[in-house]
Amino acid sequence: MARRRRTATRSGLGRVALVTLALLVSILGLAVNPAPAHACSCARNSLANALDRADVAFLGSLERNRTVKRPAPRHNELTFRVARVYKGSAYREQLVVTPPSTAECGLDPAPGTEFIIFATQQTRVDGSRQTAALITSLCNGNLSTSAPPSLLGNGYAPFSGSSEQVDRATRVDESVTRALTVGGITTLVLLALAGIGLSWLWRRPAQ
Repeated sequence: MARRRRTATRSGLGRVALVTLALLVSILGLAVNPAPAHACSCARNSLANALDRADVAFLGSLERNRTVKRPAPRHNELTFRVARVYKGSAYREQLVVTPPSTAECGLDPAPGTEFIIFATQQTRVDGSRQTAALITSLCNGNLSTSAPPSLLGNGYAPFSGSSEQVDRATRVDESVTRALTVGGITTLVLLALAGIGLSWLWRRPAQ
């Protein structure tokens, strides 16, 4: 009887060991061969359609590519040196926002690469502040080329300066305006209180 119990115990331990080994092999297999990331998928986009759907189109070379966490969600900010504008308005140094990776359809060119950028203008919310930004992705029909297609025409020169500097100046103006508004309201309240106090003193009968 004791021998049978020992045999059953060994058999049970063996099954547990096999199950544990199978689990370890499965975990190692997932670590070595992780599931592939979802690739970006875009509908076919012609040049004419890309131009028609864009708010801004320009030819520029990439100067900087940085990842930014705020305002959320995480994204990349591409700064282009703009040579010609074919639609809308752009600055000589123009910031464009794109998803953070190519798997999320983000544009990820190397610095110095020349692109025809098709971007849409959207509003981004950062706390209580809203700012307009140019947004693009792999699905916008951007072209890696220094020779613009004839369909775009001759284009025109961009505005001088930097879109980032304009945005910072706008934020400073908003802060100054907000401070002046708060200061003005505070001053009016104090003057009103002072007027009420003086009126009360004048109306107070002499002792």
